[in-house]
Amino acid sequence: MPENSTHIAVIGLGAMGLPMATHLASRYAVTGFDPFEPRRELARNEGITAEATPRDASRNANIALLAVRDSSQAESALFSQDGVLESLKPGSPVILTSTVGPAAARALAERLGDAGYPLIDAPISGGPVRAGNGDLLIVVGATEDALTAAQPVLDHLASTLTIVGPRPGDGQALKAIIDNGTYDKINKKYFPFSIR
Repeated sequence: MPENSTHIAVIGLGAMGLPMATHLASRYAVTGFDPFEPRRELARNEGITAEATPRDASRNANIALLAVRDSSQAESALFSQDGVLESLKPGSPVILTSTVGPAAARALAERLGDAGYPLIDAPISGGPVRAGNGDLLIVVGATEDALTAAQPVLDHLASTLTIVGPRPGDGQALKAIIDNGTYDKINKKYFPFSIR
């Protein structure tokens, strides 16, 4: 989709979500959500519209990006009565940047798929400064169709974008290896993915 028609709901304005939202807002329309008013106020100070529910943040969005703590928060943000799916445009991709593990990512993908929304499993590595500069490492598990719509957004956030495989959960699996400090060894020897 053209950049000027892309509207991103960033769900979670914490240490990583807020700098990602700020960086995305340099190119796209962005609306944010966080359960804590002080975080919403920080977002407003950066020029980002911040809403009190995921539903309100997603009302005009055609991409949702989750930057939440764990799978429980992801489920609540997506599927509660004030959740993302109550207002996100049908068929819009949902980008999961949180590290939740392969099984949780697959479960979220199945539930989202049943509702007609593709999940892009895209856990991130890098701190808040790198997030604010578009200098993250992002490892992705997603179908080609889902990735087509969201890849410009991921490209804007990442200095290194690694496409691991076609299934949600694939990104989480590689993120576990990265977190264990064995990425370079495995990357060179075993994984047939592409790196930009």
